[in-house]
Amino acid sequence: HVAGARTWGAFKAVAVLSTLGAVALTFLWAERRLGAVWAAGVALLLGVSSAVVYYSHWILSDPTFVVLTLLALWALEGSDEDGAGRGWLVLGVAAAGLAYFTRSAGLPLVVALAVWLGLRRRWRALAATAVALGVPMLLWSLRARGAGQGEYGSEFWMVDPYDPAKGRVGLVGLVGRVGENLVGYVGTHVPGGVLGADRPLLGALGVALCLAAAVGWARALRRRPGPAELFLPLYTGLILVWPAVWSGDRFALPLYPLLFLYAALAVRDLLSPRGRALAGGVGAAAFLVVVLPALRTWTGSVQEASACGS
Repeated sequence: HVAGARTWGAFKAVAVLSTLGAVALTFLWAERRLGAVWAAGVALLLGVSSAVVYYSHWILSDPTFVVLTLLALWALEGSDEDGAGRGWLVLGVAAAGLAYFTRSAGLPLVVALAVWLGLRRRWRALAATAVALGVPMLLWSLRARGAGQGEYGSEFWMVDPYDPAKGRVGLVGLVGRVGENLVGYVGTHVPGGVLGADRPLLGALGVALCLAAAVGWARALRRRPGPAELFLPLYTGLILVWPAVWSGDRFALPLYPLLFLYAALAVRDLLSPRGRALAGGVGAAAFLVVVLPALRTWTGSVQEASACGS
């Protein structure tokens, strides 16, 4: 029992440390684009988001996956700066590989890495990355099939993996699934993962956040597409085509840092020409609209946990 408790505690510590690392990396990554003040706001929004706090206390792979994804995006972006050494790229590729082996949902990150290297015409780096990641990914896939673990992909094509009698999904059904997931994520899962479930005006917040993030993402993409600009639509597309019964705020966790950053980028860039004070004021107001309800959810959870402990 003692050994089991220690193991349980160690895994929980990893989840908590991964979450703290994700917040720190969000600040470092956002600081390059927004400056320290705006980056601090983005990192704080991530740190108090309901889903981020909730999953930091569970023994799941998600916090580790998120911190590895952010480490990869931060390092790869750093390798694109003038005078950056090869160490940044090596770190980014290694983090992307570890993210994939932590969760298969890391495949969009690996694809984004490969496409980005191709767009930069870094052919040698692309070839080295293909070997460094492609070979172990292939061996991992063969091992999974040999162990009889290849059913996950087949479940994707079921209308409901928990009710196989409903049959398999076709092209029309796949389009309908995307629509259902889009409504669910924008209207419920994403805003609920920030403010907490059953908050008023969740749908309005979700629409506002996603629209602002889309504007910021489009502006960043137009300037110079980086790994993050490629990863966002790839990962979003992945979770939109998954069976709707699998959907939830857990799978939106890697999107929160990107949504917050791009939304902040849109507010700053669109309003700064009319005055830095106006941009800062609107940014601060938007920050409070999000963070105050999230903090109320957080304190409510702490009170419930204290009541259970007593």
